[in-house]
Amino acid sequence: MSKLNKYLKIIYKFSGYIAAFFLILVALFILTGIASRIFGFYIRGLAEYSGYCMAASSFFALAYTFVEGGHIRITLFIEKISSSKKKIFRKLVLVNCNFFFWLFSVLFY
Repeated sequence: MSKLNKYLKIIYKFSGYIAAFFLILVALFILTGIASRIFGFYIRGLAEYSGYCMAASSFFALAYTFVEGGHIRITLFIEKISSSKKKIFRKLVLVNCNFFFWLFSVLFY
């Protein structure tokens, strides 16, 4: 199992580098769009490409951020309650989230 974890950590770190690369591309596309307007011409599609790169960056950064513990969690209420109530509270939150996902999928589909 530790060998698998070692390989997964390598993949996660590599996905973090890929996410950083896509963020650099977003900055380059935006700066190119600004500079092209200043010089009197416009390269079409730069906004779309920067949007695609932002989506790719978010996708690749999720695994890296999860492994590094960088996701923001609001534990104001969870840290104050006992461990037995934590399980109940987390299950209640999960059921609540599932209900709202179902509701939004029915309403907006």
